[in-house]
Amino acid sequence: MYETLAKLPPSDLDKRRNGIFYTPPEATAILCNWGIRSSQDNILEPGFGGCGFLSASTTRLLNLNCFNPKDKLFGCDIDHKAFDHLARIVGISDITRRFIHNDFLKLKPNDFAVNVFDCVLGNPPYVSHQNMSDTQKATARESLETSNIKLSCKPSLWAYFLIHSLQFLRTGGRVAWVLPSSFLHADYAKEVRDILQQHFTRSLVIVLGERIFITEGTEERTVVLLCEGWSADVVNGSMEVGFASDLTTMASIISLWDEGSWHGTNYDIRPNLALMSDELMATYNEVATCPEAKSFGDLCKIRIGIVTGANKFFVINNADASIANLPEGSLSYILAKFGDIAAMNLLKKDLQSLKRDNKRCLLIDTSLMDEIKGTLKEYLDSFPEDKRKTNKTFYKRNLWHQPNDGQIPDAFFPYMQNHGPSLLLNSAKITSTNTIHRIFFNDSVTPVLKKTIAISILSTFSQLSAEIQGRSYGSGVLKHEPSEAARITLLLPSKMKDETIRETFNKVDKLLRRGSNAKARALADQFVFANYSKRASELYLNHLEQALVSTRARRIRPSETSQTHDE
Repeated sequence: MYETLAKLPPSDLDKRRNGIFYTPPEATAILCNWGIRSSQDNILEPGFGGCGFLSASTTRLLNLNCFNPKDKLFGCDIDHKAFDHLARIVGISDITRRFIHNDFLKLKPNDFAVNVFDCVLGNPPYVSHQNMSDTQKATARESLETSNIKLSCKPSLWAYFLIHSLQFLRTGGRVAWVLPSSFLHADYAKEVRDILQQHFTRSLVIVLGERIFITEGTEERTVVLLCEGWSADVVNGSMEVGFASDLTTMASIISLWDEGSWHGTNYDIRPNLALMSDELMATYNEVATCPEAKSFGDLCKIRIGIVTGANKFFVINNADASIANLPEGSLSYILAKFGDIAAMNLLKKDLQSLKRDNKRCLLIDTSLMDEIKGTLKEYLDSFPEDKRKTNKTFYKRNLWHQPNDGQIPDAFFPYMQNHGPSLLLNSAKITSTNTIHRIFFNDSVTPVLKKTIAISILSTFSQLSAEIQGRSYGSGVLKHEPSEAARITLLLPSKMKDETIRETFNKVDKLLRRGSNAKARALADQFVFANYSKRASELYLNHLEQALVSTRARRIRPSETSQTHDE
């Protein structure tokens, strides 16, 4: 069961396992009204579940004067309960070769009484590749083989559904899908988008601001995909992207796009850049290509923190260390949570403060000990033997209880954050867990340049660049894989005196420690645009601020956008 309208259980556990989210009737109606054009259209919904799309399709066909809409509907589902809903909600009892109890990825067009369809629509299962069962993975791979399509990455289940559905379309057919936000950001999604663009005359991607699955216990962000003019041959059509704050706005955009009186941005760039106005995009691109602009990745190597394999066991607070009576020499400081430090420079006194506050900042580091005995041995022995033997991370190490790789970074960069990233220089000379990226600057990067980089990352321009290069799922947190962090653009002002850089760095550090984030960003803006005229810097900053505010508003729910970090 993949999509339902009525609140018909399975349990929450089953819902998450199968990627089930109930699509609101307002959304199903919008997609069906667009996708179904004629009373003669044959409609296929893979994974029809609670029959939300089938119900909306029935209404649409009736409005198009279809004499018997039930004859135009087809579908499949793996859950036998879905067929009870089919009879009760849509009134369909004769299902022979029309509604099939099977996994969609195992079906072929000739399994249905009608083997080509005018429209395939629905809400595919949102199951990541790592959460797919071995059986699901095998079935998914076989479905690609029948489609003669290859994907180099490991897609989520929704992507297999989408690709497989193309076999069922007649020439000129349409698809209408409700998809997760990974359609915008995942590496494999780029391949999926390329396939769609090659074989449909035109497509529209709508990023929906309204969280339509909140009532289902998830904050999964939603993307609506509409494609029309299917051809098995390559047509190299257009793909446009737009943003709709809510379903009402989305319906209006779709109607205007259908008429040809509204156009989104061509989807050949990062989605957050594509969603900017032409004026704001032009300003961003102008600043990003100026001589003082540098990519973060050109200045450093970005690596994940150490992988302990069991953070709760190896990374502890002072109270737990005292309870276990662990020897002082077996513990070293570690940065476990980026948000624990609001500063530009990590100092020993910061770590001592974390320890006093009982934060998890102590790494059990047996590499510091000549001999493992006493309370340390007792603590290590408390790790369940069966879990130790099956832990893949432990298996890769010479000694399972030595997670520290000994690589001390120059700085730290957050993997996830709500209100934009910052750079934390590592004067304390410690390491971090893999929830934080470790930054190793190139040999040519001087201590003063490191401070310049740290200031620049806080500027409005680089915060916007971080939004463009990052990705957001679920609750709206901004994430950066190392490759994405490397693409963030910085402004490094030339001919800046070393003393000015040091003074600015210290001022920004103090502002962050006081929680004055907005003032810190304003000072960073003043710093990076120091070589620009007042008029030019004000114009740039006005446009960049507009773009940053609107981009973050698409990522963060309105109730979360306000910050209380300033005096």
